[in-house]
Amino acid sequence: MFYIYLHENAVQECIPEFNEVFPGIPIEKRYSQDLLKKCVQWNEEVPQGWLYDKETNTFNAPPEPPEPEYAEPEPFEPIPVEELPNIAELLKKIEEKTSDLQTAFDIIAEGVLGGD
Repeated sequence: MFYIYLHENAVQECIPEFNEVFPGIPIEKRYSQDLLKKCVQWNEEVPQGWLYDKETNTFNAPPEPPEPEYAEPEPFEPIPVEELPNIAELLKKIEEKTSDLQTAFDIIAEGVLGGD
């Protein structure tokens, strides 16, 4: 005999009525009455996660999760080389203007994204 501990009708633990680790100690002495009231007595072990149906007094495997749906990625359009910023010019501009990292990022962003 097993005591099947349920939470929201899902098997959390399968507790044997007799346990060789506690010989001669009944389950009522090993567990509180409050916990045992939340259990269903069953003749065989039930895997964790299985669902208990009170109406039919049966345990069933949980449904398989649905396959994830993936969105198609947006098509990638490469930037033509002639539209890329001149990295050498950007580096020279940074070198001339600042050693401050934020200012360097601003210069790079302006060069890559375009400025006002």
